[in-house]
Amino acid sequence: DGLCGPYAIANALEECCYADKEAIFKLACEALSKRRWPAVLWGGTTFGDMQRMIRACLENINHIQVRYPFMHSIPESNDIYWEKFDAIFNDQSAMCGIIGVTKPSEHWIVVSRNGNRIDFKDSTAGQPYLRKNRSSLIAGLRRKKTSQWLINRKELIVFSN
Repeated sequence: DGLCGPYAIANALEECCYADKEAIFKLACEALSKRRWPAVLWGGTTFGDMQRMIRACLENINHIQVRYPFMHSIPESNDIYWEKFDAIFNDQSAMCGIIGVTKPSEHWIVVSRNGNRIDFKDSTAGQPYLRKNRSSLIAGLRRKKTSQWLINRKELIVFSN
C-alpha cells in the first residue's frame, strides 16, 4: 500500500518513546486532506503530506520537536549530504528521523540512534523492520547499483527532544 508515510511517522515517534503507534497512525491518516483519499493508497504520501501529518501528530506532544534541515538548503552531493546528516545526528538531541527515498520506489524509511550507531529501518506494513546499511543508501542524482536506494536529498525529517 502507499501508507509507508503514516507507518514511518508512527515508527519514528515510537523511537522517540511515544508508545501509542495505533493512535499516531490514525491521527496521521486523518490529517491528510479528503481529496487525497483514496489515491494516497496507491500513490503514496508526498513531503507536504508528511509535514501535514507530523504537525497533526505532534499537536499534543510537547516534548518532541520536528525540523526539516534540508528543505531550503539541499546538500549538493552524496558526500555533503552524509557530512551534514552526521553533524545533525551527532547532536544528542536528535532522537530519530525519516528519510524520503525515490528509488527503487517512492518510500519513507526511519532513521534511529542505536548507541553510537545509526540504524536505517524500512517499515513496510505487516513485516518486521528491515535494517539497511548506509552503503545501500545513496543521496546522489542516480544509483551506482540497482540494489541501492536513492534518497531525495531534500526529504530529511528530524525529531529532537
